[in-house]
Amino acid sequence: MIKKIILFLLCLSLITSVSTAATATSNYNSASSWALDELAKADQAGLLPDIMKDGPFQFSDNISRLDFSKAIILFYDQLGGTQDLPTTNPFKDVTDPKIIKAYHAGIIKGKSEDVFMPEDVLTRQEMCVMIVRTLDAVGTTNYQARVGFQKAFQDIEHISDWAIEAVESMNAHRIINGTSDRLLSPKDHLTGEQAIIMLYRAFDKFEKPMGDEDKKLIRVGDIKSAEIDKISENWDEGLIQKSIEMGFPSIKERPEEKKTNSLDRDVIQFDDTLSGLDLFKSITHAGFDSITVDYMSKHSKWLMFADDYDYIYSEETTTVHLKNEDFYEVTRSDQYPKYDRYYRRDHGIYYVVTELEMESIGRASYPSIIDNKDVPRHNPIVFGSKDYFVDCLVTELKGEAVIYLERLMSRDEENKLVKEWISIKDGIVIKSYTFSEDGAVEKEMEALSIRYEEIEDSVFVEPQDIAYDDITFLIYSYMNEPLIDFQDAISNTFIEEPFILDLINKKNSKNILKMHSSGKAMNQIAITSEVKNHKGETLEIIEFHDGEYFNTVVPEKRVVEKYKTSVSDMKLFDFHSLGFRGRRETEKKIIYTFQDMGKGSVSDLITFYEYSIDKESGRFVEIASFFKESPIGEEVEGFRQEYVVTNLKKGNMAIFEIPKDYEVVQHDWHYDGEHAPIWWE
Repeated sequence: MIKKIILFLLCLSLITSVSTAATATSNYNSASSWALDELAKADQAGLLPDIMKDGPFQFSDNISRLDFSKAIILFYDQLGGTQDLPTTNPFKDVTDPKIIKAYHAGIIKGKSEDVFMPEDVLTRQEMCVMIVRTLDAVGTTNYQARVGFQKAFQDIEHISDWAIEAVESMNAHRIINGTSDRLLSPKDHLTGEQAIIMLYRAFDKFEKPMGDEDKKLIRVGDIKSAEIDKISENWDEGLIQKSIEMGFPSIKERPEEKKTNSLDRDVIQFDDTLSGLDLFKSITHAGFDSITVDYMSKHSKWLMFADDYDYIYSEETTTVHLKNEDFYEVTRSDQYPKYDRYYRRDHGIYYVVTELEMESIGRASYPSIIDNKDVPRHNPIVFGSKDYFVDCLVTELKGEAVIYLERLMSRDEENKLVKEWISIKDGIVIKSYTFSEDGAVEKEMEALSIRYEEIEDSVFVEPQDIAYDDITFLIYSYMNEPLIDFQDAISNTFIEEPFILDLINKKNSKNILKMHSSGKAMNQIAITSEVKNHKGETLEIIEFHDGEYFNTVVPEKRVVEKYKTSVSDMKLFDFHSLGFRGRRETEKKIIYTFQDMGKGSVSDLITFYEYSIDKESGRFVEIASFFKESPIGEEVEGFRQEYVVTNLKKGNMAIFEIPKDYEVVQHDWHYDGEHAPIWWE
């Protein structure tokens, strides 16, 4: 059913890796290039004490308890921590007011009752404990202690008893990762750059507690209204009457308003003296602690047969797990594939996992990169960007006080009227009807059971045992015209035999990446570039993947470093790590955009690529890369790299051969940029 996968997918992954690391403003003494962008962000967030910006502090040195305590009290302040704290000094070996403040905030403790030991170096487990104490002291809105290490680390038993809960939670929240696939290294010391980067991760992930003015959940977009008279212009009266005769509710029916002052309110609060839009605007929703709902949905597709109406009917069951803003739902139907859907606010992606009807692909996951305004939601008072308010009132359903809400949803160029009965006690939709633009019922949904139960956070994590093949490029080529211009650009730009191509930086013409290829089929790609180590020496590095390991070869050092996976991996033709994100045209160019679907860097920024095809020549003329903090976010300014494709000539395969006398350092884990590579020293 799906056409043959396009074989020639040009994908320059992580152009802005070690060789072209983004350099934010940097006076950070001795800091590694891979750490600069996040150190700059930590600085902008107000997390760097003056000594780290203006003093002799060395970011590559181990950080002391004193210096990290100065940083973490800034973290406490930026999260809105209490400022009215005692000033008495419990320690005899330190007088810094920031340390005294951190003590009274409950963030730090001494090595003994009156001894702090400020110059002792900080360990990884101590850092975790201090971060968790800060989050608890501030009362951040989206931090909850998590249980369950990411991996079965072999040295978990080495974690001190007083630190085990904090280390486990910080690892589960991905604030601190393992130093390898096997080791967490809880008692290892931290360099200044490592400690500040992890502190910034926590700052970026967890949110300030809400003030009274913030407690009302923000609805997406303006609350726009639609008048029922305008909606009814498209109703088919004959279809409506036929649907009523066949036992369906009428789109014209409306429940009776039943106001009461004795509601057993819980999740939803509102002003019951109001009606209509004023009532709706008064509603607040406390959010979901942990709740599971089973729904039954009935679908009706209306058709015309022999001048009469009839419908095709199907049913499906959906189980929804809700916690805070996250959800996981499972849908089962006899007529449709099995669907699992996930939305994690901290992940920024709405996932759909389905069993496809394509034997060659099997079970796969689609990360849907959609506008956050239209992420499927289970909070019934949050409107999408294309939702319109119609009516709202208080009534009863089966003896329970509920909110009745009518909204118009504009979807797929049609306007669908949705009637919802919302449980005041539970905060969920317990019954709904969706009407087509013609006025007939398309979908009926009813909650069969509601269970308040503890749901582990791992439930909301998309599964790891499926093929993460982002086949959106395949689907696009199947659903639309064949991507002839992309295929032709490969043929027009490259040659069959091994070749070398220059990628010249448009901002700095001296910055040239050389791309070595095995030929037009591009079965193997290597990139050579020049970098500087910490001594300021210029070195040539050769980076390529050999099918099992990602290799960084440094001829001048006669060494090669191997990782199972790496943020520096230039994933050319790694179709599993790319997501097609669109095609657009300008007056002179056709531009294809892709997203790197692989593991992120230490900064967790997501790399996007743009490949520009000149319309006149039909060749690739430029390659650009840029960062986003989330797939649906804005481009991070200052990090865009643009390269001109030029100087094609014949090459050879010798670039992929590693001399036998080179030292080989092999790692069986992912390199995420958290530690400097060996050639840096």
